[in-house]
Amino acid sequence: MSQRPSTPSLVDLFKKGFEAQKTIESGILASDSKEYKQCLAEAVSSLEVATLMVNNLGLFSSNEELEDVGTADLKYMLLPALLADITLQQVEGDRLKTVEKALVYCMDYLHRCKAYYITKEELPDISSPSGACAPPPKRTLEQLAAERNAKITKLKAQKQLERTFEELTSRLDTEGGGNHEEVLRDHTLTLLKVWVYKCLDLVRSASQELQLLEAGPVAMTPEPTPTRPPSKPFVITREMMQAHVLGAGYPSLPTVSLEQFYRDRYKEQADAHKSSTPGDQRSHEEVREKMKEDAAEIETDETLRHARAFDDYKDTHRYGSGNRKNMG
Repeated sequence: MSQRPSTPSLVDLFKKGFEAQKTIESGILASDSKEYKQCLAEAVSSLEVATLMVNNLGLFSSNEELEDVGTADLKYMLLPALLADITLQQVEGDRLKTVEKALVYCMDYLHRCKAYYITKEELPDISSPSGACAPPPKRTLEQLAAERNAKITKLKAQKQLERTFEELTSRLDTEGGGNHEEVLRDHTLTLLKVWVYKCLDLVRSASQELQLLEAGPVAMTPEPTPTRPPSKPFVITREMMQAHVLGAGYPSLPTVSLEQFYRDRYKEQADAHKSSTPGDQRSHEEVREKMKEDAAEIETDETLRHARAFDDYKDTHRYGSGNRKNMG
């Protein structure tokens, strides 16, 4: 007779799902790989079975206080939060139903933490997600500043909880949790508080995605393309190219090329020279000769005056009598 396979315990199921969630969150596996999809499916299966077992065992009740819950059972409060995070990682199937399921998990976890006074944070209202599509009311600068300060305070509190959780984890790894129930309980409660802030972020992002999914068909409807009159054929001519380069209608628009301009200018000067009389040509030559003679005479007089001045200078100044400094 074959032996029936043993059913995994609640401890094993929670540990398996928790480790799978940490692996997925670390980003070690590529999101399109086979290992990633298999890890995701195993995490969802383990956490869902563990949740059913917790509900059947009735570990948590609205009539008890946090002190009434055993230290070993505290970690099972985390199951809805882990399921919410894992569910949002799924991309196959109906995305709208997936996001709605993740929101239910998040709010279940937040309400349970609120009931046990694990957190004092104000919980979001997702009862009417479609109503959130309306534009938000105008807020004053004081209200915006208060919201900003509240976000900064929450972020600092979350960072402080994460540092405390790391310190307690290191302490448990070093000392062991067998004989330190108080440290183990603080470690678990700190983890629950860290996940409160994570679930608040998940609710915010999931609500925004849900709004887009609900408004998707309307938002994605293509707008009708306006009809335009038929355009005339575009013909490139020499005049159009000239107007594009030089500017149509400009006052100094050129009418001839440079080569044609110089050719016409040379022809005009040649014609003017031919039309002049011989008398005019002789008068021009006489003027030039007169100018040359005047220039030679001026140059001769200047040279003579300079030579006489130099002779007078030599009469009164002996050779070598100029600079006699430092010569005794």
